[in-house]
Amino acid sequence: MSFQDLLERAKGLKAETLPQALPELFRGIYEAGLLDTEVEALFQAIRKATGVSKGALLKDWTRYRAIREAQAKEAEAPELTPEDEEAAQELSQAPGLLHRAIRTLGDLGVVGEEENRGLLYLALLSSRTEEPISVLVKGRSSSGKSHLVRTALRLIPPRGYYELTAMSAKALVYADLDFSHRHLVLYEEDGLAQEEVLYLVRTLLSEGQIRYLTTEKAPNGRLVGREIIRPGPTGLITTMTKGLTKEDNETRTLSLYMDDTKAHTLRVVEAVALWEAQGGAPTPDLGPWHALYHALPQKPCGGPLPPPWPGSSRPRTSPRT
Repeated sequence: MSFQDLLERAKGLKAETLPQALPELFRGIYEAGLLDTEVEALFQAIRKATGVSKGALLKDWTRYRAIREAQAKEAEAPELTPEDEEAAQELSQAPGLLHRAIRTLGDLGVVGEEENRGLLYLALLSSRTEEPISVLVKGRSSSGKSHLVRTALRLIPPRGYYELTAMSAKALVYADLDFSHRHLVLYEEDGLAQEEVLYLVRTLLSEGQIRYLTTEKAPNGRLVGREIIRPGPTGLITTMTKGLTKEDNETRTLSLYMDDTKAHTLRVVEAVALWEAQGGAPTPDLGPWHALYHALPQKPCGGPLPPPWPGSSRPRTSPRT
């Protein structure tokens, strides 16, 4: 639909029909790729027709757009080739798999931080279990926290995580996102500043799901109750400049500390200068790493695991044995 079509639709809305019409209207806005000024004009027309505030509409639109963008990102993930699958099988049987992951993150531009590279990669793989590992990456400003996390995520397919910079108080409840066997990635702990956000995140991590009871207006105008369930299991990865956060968060997470010594800073500067002089480093093939992630079975952390590849007779043990 064009902007004019959407505007005419918005002018004809009523308060009692808005909940049913809004999803279709949002879909039309998203698919039409409207400008921010056009979206604001539509919301102004809806406000005049229904009395609903533009602020409420904007929050719902922001949530809808985030959902669609996350879905689009996942849909755009490249298909895994038979060569990727074969290379992933070779990776799964390599005795030095973790060392290769650490080395690959170095090839992608992470200088030093070998221990943190390995721990973060293992945490990301844990999303395939029933008890994902949550991580707080701590360090001073500009110590490379976000760079480490973003680089580690490149070894994981988009299906394995959601990246956010911040969220509204009830976004985890109302966002129609699949949190099961994924990591929620937040850059800087300020994205968890609101107490209600913290509570919902802790519930998702500890209980493995969110069960939220709310009320909604039915078409007849009456308020009715609705239970919203967002299943996990889900892990959390966030960066922070503080040494400690709230105790409830510390007890649910593993803390990684960035190297901010002068010697390490000099190594980073030297490496960046070398890469620039060489015209950049070659990018490793990430297809096998994504295929390896997909091949990992989603099984309870303490239960028996099947062979990782069809026809494989190599014995497997539980991660806790």
